[in-house]
Amino acid sequence: MSWIAIAGKTLEFRGQLIQPRSFQDWADKQLQQNIEEIAREETNLFFKRRAAKKSLWNELELAANQPALRAALRKLATDYFTTLRKVAGIFDPSSYVFDSKTYVIPRFLVNPCHRGILETALSRSNEFQRLRGGPSLQSYFYDEFIRQLDEALIDMKPATNNPVKLDDSTWYVVGTDRNYKWSIGHLEQ
Repeated sequence: MSWIAIAGKTLEFRGQLIQPRSFQDWADKQLQQNIEEIAREETNLFFKRRAAKKSLWNELELAANQPALRAALRKLATDYFTTLRKVAGIFDPSSYVFDSKTYVIPRFLVNPCHRGILETALSRSNEFQRLRGGPSLQSYFYDEFIRQLDEALIDMKPATNNPVKLDDSTWYVVGTDRNYKWSIGHLEQ
């Protein structure tokens, strides 16, 4: 289950974190030393690594359930389309001309922009900054939140007969393509 829900033609933060497989992968690769330290603090059980992962996840989940942070995450999920529209506006800043042009907007431009917005917003949260996983866990969370927003947009299956309006603008998403391969030739045309 995703952290992001499709609500009509918008995206919403569900208000709860469900542990994705990517968390286990991240913990195994990135925090081996920290996990051992956390496990020593938390338990003397044989399964220290498992207990440490569970402790880190529970702490992240608890932080995300704090009312101020939950409200911020709801706004950040909803604002993903605003970021997409602003990036699209770089290609054609005229918001007053309806010219029926279609633009291909690379996800690799949109997602890092929204990740920066997310990181800036959550840097103000004491709960999020105090996580024992530190900057590495925070970075994991930013990346996973953005990945889930991106997946939710794709799952909306925007098309010309099912457009997704980008906030209160005249911009719409009318398709997505996970397999589109960008090259220098595409960017020069």
